Amino acid sequence: MPLTSGTIPSMIGGVSQQDASVRLPTQIADAVNCDLSPARGAGPRPPAEFVNVLRSDIPDTAFFHSIVRDSRERYIVAIYPDNVRVFNHETGKEYVVIKDAASLAYLATVSEPWQSFRAVTVDDVTFLVNRDKTVALSTQKTAGVLSGSVQTFQDLPKTAASNAIYEIRGDGSNAFDNYFVQYQSSLVWKEVSKPGEFGYFDSATMPHGLKRVPDGTNPDGFYFSYGPLVYDTRYAGDTASSPPPSIVGQRIGDVFFHRDRLGLIASAGNIVMSEIGHYFNFWRTTVTSLLDSDVIDVNAPTEGVAEMLHCISYQKALMIFASGKTSLFQLTGTPTLTPKTVKIDPVTTYGVSPTIKPVLAGSSLFFLDDNQAKSWSTVREYFVSDDTVTPEAADVTAHVPSYVPGNTRCMAEAGDADMLFIAQRNAAGGDLFVHQYKWSGDTKQQSAWNRWLIQGTGSVLHVHAIGTMLYVMTKAPSGGVELLRLDLSSSPTYPLISAEHDIYLDRREAVTPVWQPFGNYTDITVPLTLPTLTGLAVLKTTDWPSPGTTVDLRLATLVNGGQTIRLPGRVDTGRVVVGYRYNRRITLSQQFIRDQNNVSKLIGRLQIKRMTVRYNDATYFKCVVTPKGRSQAIDTIVPQLESTFTNRTTGDAAFLLSTPTTQSGTYSFLVASRSDAVDVSFTNDSPFPAWFQSVQWEGLYTAKVQQ
Repeated sequence: MPLTSGTIPSMIGGVSQQDASVRLPTQIADAVNCDLSPARGAGPRPPAEFVNVLRSDIPDTAFFHSIVRDSRERYIVAIYPDNVRVFNHETGKEYVVIKDAASLAYLATVSEPWQSFRAVTVDDVTFLVNRDKTVALSTQKTAGVLSGSVQTFQDLPKTAASNAIYEIRGDGSNAFDNYFVQYQSSLVWKEVSKPGEFGYFDSATMPHGLKRVPDGTNPDGFYFSYGPLVYDTRYAGDTASSPPPSIVGQRIGDVFFHRDRLGLIASAGNIVMSEIGHYFNFWRTTVTSLLDSDVIDVNAPTEGVAEMLHCISYQKALMIFASGKTSLFQLTGTPTLTPKTVKIDPVTTYGVSPTIKPVLAGSSLFFLDDNQAKSWSTVREYFVSDDTVTPEAADVTAHVPSYVPGNTRCMAEAGDADMLFIAQRNAAGGDLFVHQYKWSGDTKQQSAWNRWLIQGTGSVLHVHAIGTMLYVMTKAPSGGVELLRLDLSSSPTYPLISAEHDIYLDRREAVTPVWQPFGNYTDITVPLTLPTLTGLAVLKTTDWPSPGTTVDLRLATLVNGGQTIRLPGRVDTGRVVVGYRYNRRITLSQQFIRDQNNVSKLIGRLQIKRMTVRYNDATYFKCVVTPKGRSQAIDTIVPQLESTFTNRTTGDAAFLLSTPTTQSGTYSFLVASRSDAVDVSFTNDSPFPAWFQSVQWEGLYTAKVQQ
């Protein structure tokens, strides 16, 4: 048995469900609550800081939409039957929304609201689309009476009655030459629509609007109003020369803004885009010529019936997702997008979720397929090009085919942090599946998956990133919706306890304890509901002599509906930080001897003696070695071994953490097991950090054949 060794250069490759023999050296068997950073290594994910409860009466089926107006004004819109509500994205404060009572009927849905609504914000107007509503024309007809008709424009009378309307017939063999003009003055005739035709939208079936309205009398300086929008009527021609937009009689699948046009996609495959700069006009402005600024109304070329589902605007291209054989189309126009130059090219045939809108992150477009017939989601990355059509979309879940659950609730990107987030519908807790990626030019250096479990709260309902700040809406334990935020920046700190590192507690909140002399107890009251004391930690801040030490909760009770922690005696020296611990765990892959081509040797026995892990900025972590059971048919059974490190020399009496400090170095621990019969993990359930860089192992290898 010659002595041998191996190296795990890093653990930032994330989880892989491939056979361990073909995994990359940087890939691992499992990762929970980790940040797999190319710069810092594998360490703790950021804590979820409590912001506010967005009212206890918001149903978890609500649709949420984030509005980023500028660097100071960011809003969250919650929509559900009979209600539209707006909150501050950073504080959770609710704003006044004046609702048109008659328009509340538009909020009724067949499916759950989060599945039925789509929204896009243009300036201070948010266009809301109910995908269950069918667009219709109003019964109102265009005004006026036809006064007469002439062959050409030169045949019009020199004078006429005020607002008299004449038809100009043009070539009698071609009805599409006909147009209509209205007398304005002796020198002016204006092109108008034919009187007595249906040229108005039924506003109750068209997208509604949520407007931010300036108001000096309001303490906030503004309020929001919800109601129907006034869309333009037919400007010119008649039903033959200027037919109604193709969305009439169809359901709208999505709403988008692209190249200064408001766009709607219809369920039957039509894409309609407004006049340039006039977002409420979907009619031709003249029938005498086709203007570059006119409405665009085209149909996607499909085999069979395809339902248009989602639209994503990217520079010159509009990416359109659909059901059916072809799932992705690219709409472009060269050199500019006009009714004359518009074209639609089919791109891919991959499946796409009917409810989860794809997200654009830099030059990559992520979309998923969570078909109900599948238990697991497939996530694909499409590389967008302005001028060319790329026929392939890489499957970024190819190495984890049974990892991201189906039945998805939401998907969001944090491009500034190179992360993609996916939340499952009706999950037991605050689960997020996280894809971390890193590009260098045209080379993808990282494609890593792991799972984040936010403690103390319910399932995730909405996720939105603003810069490196991730906002997460979850089901609140006491009912309603809770707003949390996670700082995704590279090295945040928590100065209330330490200027060197962050404090890793979920639903974290700093409060001041209050001592009650009558009864001699201390109450720590927080602005949220604590469902349990299990996993709860209370840390002392810099107001105390030993910041970072924990308050003993063994005799604590929860009172006041779970909003107050009651402790016996006086514990009110200064502020404390309350939050839930969350365990970070990395489980290594099975190790193999590899040849000079990095190919695993499968014939032979590898007995691992020891491992040495390189750590940075660590305060506390555990190395856990778990031998597998007798069914593995190993020669000997090694009981579970656990080595605990506290940044002090082995055998130091000060084992329990007091004021924490961070250090860097290496730590060796015993494994003494066959490589195929042991699991090795690094865990940390403390509020303090530990970052892992690499691992080296040494062992004995016996080859069964001579190579």
